[in-house]
Amino acid sequence: MASDSSSPENIIHTITTTTISPTGTSLPTQKPSHFLNPIISPQTLPVRPSVPLPKRPIYLYLSFNGWPLPRTHSSPLWAQWVYTMKEKHHQVWRKSGILEAVMGSVVRVCRDEEVLLGVMERWCPETNTFVFPWGEATVTLEDVIVLGGYPVIGDGIWSQYGGRNEDEVVIGKLVQAHRVISRGTAQKAYHGLWMKEFMGRETGIEHEAFLACWLSRFVFPVFPFGVVNKRMFRMAVCLARGDQVALGPIVLASVYRDLGLLKSTMDAAAVMEEWREDEKGSVLALTVWAPLQLVQVWFWERFVELRPNPWFWQDGTRLKERMSGM
Repeated sequence: MASDSSSPENIIHTITTTTISPTGTSLPTQKPSHFLNPIISPQTLPVRPSVPLPKRPIYLYLSFNGWPLPRTHSSPLWAQWVYTMKEKHHQVWRKSGILEAVMGSVVRVCRDEEVLLGVMERWCPETNTFVFPWGEATVTLEDVIVLGGYPVIGDGIWSQYGGRNEDEVVIGKLVQAHRVISRGTAQKAYHGLWMKEFMGRETGIEHEAFLACWLSRFVFPVFPFGVVNKRMFRMAVCLARGDQVALGPIVLASVYRDLGLLKSTMDAAAVMEEWREDEKGSVLALTVWAPLQLVQVWFWERFVELRPNPWFWQDGTRLKERMSGM
């Protein structure tokens, strides 16, 4: 039974409730909780209006390079590599805080561009928030942790990580392998070629090679698209030994950056559509590199009318639980 001790003159709202230990090792206790007034009760919450979904500008062409979809020939191979590495290194991944993020790379999140572009009409680049009729809301660092599984505790992504001698040996081997693969007919160390080079082979650096590919493909994809980035090698070595790297803040920053670019490009495309109705062939092209699937899942969690149908997977778990609980 909750008790309420507050008056209109007070700025602090105190509620005493019965709490139970999450481990179930102690008896229920009465503890006060303090909140700043005004407090809105669940019975008086306003009804959230629906989000308008305007038509897509015809002068806009988008490439979501940070949103890998399971349509390429290498996707089954990648999933196989993920599960194989998980059996061997799941304890190390848990220690470094990347277990949920790595397992999220095998989850299929189908892109709904109608929803994504519709809600982008509400994005404000100056505040990095969605401005709705009832107030502002945004993807936060907590959402990056819960929905994406990216760690927020640890060293910065471009730290030197100690520079151990054994680390330099591993990095040298990765650089040499990258150089050899790049000398092939493709002239690039594409993800598929990288997987074939290291997957299941007794090279002694398969784990580090796997994490380098994961970082390049799902966390920090850059131009040229689909190529293993050598700048990820040192970070991969760090994660492979169980050290923590704060990936979450950089992922969130990239999401904010690309949402701002997407909003400004949509506005420019709308102007082109208004003033150039009779002209054909001219479009605005934009490539976004952030994992914007986090934004779509964020909306699915908060707006019932935007969720796909069915919202549940065949085993009964929700998409967010499937992403973060594998």
